[in-house]
Amino acid sequence: MKNKIRSKVQIDLDKQQKEYYLHQQMKAIQEELGGSGSHKEIEQMEVKQERKSGIKKLVLHLTKNLKSYNE
Repeated sequence: MKNKIRSKVQIDLDKQQKEYYLHQQMKAIQEELGGSGSHKEIEQMEVKQERKSGIKKLVLHLTKNLKSYNE
């Protein structure tokens, strides 16, 4: 069970990191092109990414506590 949880968390974190990296690339490209694209859309994506990050941190914290509880 612990391994399954760790594996799922790792997969989710990898996906989140990839999404963040691609988002940052897109943002940099838009800035290079003179700011084309919606700034509001970019801000919304950043807020969404921050929320996901907070959720992932919570899952990691709970997983760690569960591990120590089961030991």
